[in-house]
Amino acid sequence: MPREAIDGELERLRLSVAELVPVERGAEEGDFAVIEFVGSIDGAEFEGGKGSDYGIELGGGRLLPDLERGVQGMKAGDERDITVTFPPDYPAETLAGKAAQFHVTAKEVKERRLPELDDEFAKSVSEFDKLSELEADITNSLQDRVQVESDQLFRQTVLASLGRELSTPLPEAIVRSRMSEMARNLIDDLARRGMTTEQFLAITGQTSEDLVNELRPQAEESVARDLALEAVADAEQIEVTDEQVEAWIREQAESAEEDADSAVERLMGDPATLTALRIDLRLQKALDIAVDNAKEISPEQAEARAQLWTPEKESDDASGKPSAIWTPGSGEPATS
Repeated sequence: MPREAIDGELERLRLSVAELVPVERGAEEGDFAVIEFVGSIDGAEFEGGKGSDYGIELGGGRLLPDLERGVQGMKAGDERDITVTFPPDYPAETLAGKAAQFHVTAKEVKERRLPELDDEFAKSVSEFDKLSELEADITNSLQDRVQVESDQLFRQTVLASLGRELSTPLPEAIVRSRMSEMARNLIDDLARRGMTTEQFLAITGQTSEDLVNELRPQAEESVARDLALEAVADAEQIEVTDEQVEAWIREQAESAEEDADSAVERLMGDPATLTALRIDLRLQKALDIAVDNAKEISPEQAEARAQLWTPEKESDDASGKPSAIWTPGSGEPATS
């Protein structure tokens, strides 16, 4: 495990227990400031332009860049007028591209003082008595995390490969349904961030039709992967019982520290949800089989393979037909 990764985790722990100490000097990047501000445009205050006891970390990106730069150098008790120009793509259309004046009062300025890296620090942030023991635990945790991420990446790579090998045409109705689902998810995500679809389209310069069409490649890839996994599931005759669904629900509920019985009753009591869960678990089992049968190759091998084989070369073979998708249950992949 690289020493830089361990030091990064130690620094994160130091930051979590750092002490904020008032300073008399002007605010610098990395300091914490409590400010009061009133914004106006052409002498008139605007909605959302006023704040009191507003805490910020300079350099944290929570303020507009012009305003944050203006706060730097202020001491506790200082007042300052700062001119801020809102960016042209600012979400609030009434402010986009306009210049505003903010009257800012610095109420507090504090610096973050980090504890020394020693045994006392280890005791304060963990169950360990020595810094060396904490570092060893961090090393093990990082190694476990790397392994989990590596396994996830391998699963994603296998899934992507299966989707690319699918030779059957994609049903247009399913693709369009997936596109609509993805568009709804995007709209919901925008709403959670306080942005309307209209604002997003204005910022990106798109129409609603452009947005939906932009999702087509993603939707086609997603559908291809699902169909490929269904092919594997069919070939392996995978079935998912209610007992397996219930076991999965209980496992997820316990991980989320929720009541397992309530989760089972709620999810399995809805026929549509039960069907969706059964389908999802069936595809997950199919992916498990594909992953177990897949072979990892080095980046060098992958590059060499790409030079020796391309889809265009394969389409020029004697038959002129693409090969059918191979599944673990159909024997070895066909060779020419």
